[in-house]
Amino acid sequence: MNRYHQVKFFERQKLTRFAKKVQRQLADAIKEGNAELEQEYRDELKVIVLDQLYVAHFPNDAKYLALFGSGNQRV
Repeated sequence: MNRYHQVKFFERQKLTRFAKKVQRQLADAIKEGNAELEQEYRDELKVIVLDQLYVAHFPNDAKYLALFGSGNQRV
């Protein structure tokens, strides 16, 4: 049942780092008053949150499909 634990752990770590990075960028965009960038970062943050939910709630009895390929590229 813990077959994909390591892969899921690494992906959770990557997503957490990406979320922190985007939150910092969002805060900078808000300070600058750039509405276009602000919306872009909000949309990206929504995708990251959905990916975190996917990793956290993926069933243990099914084959896990990784979100990232080589070089941190999203699949």
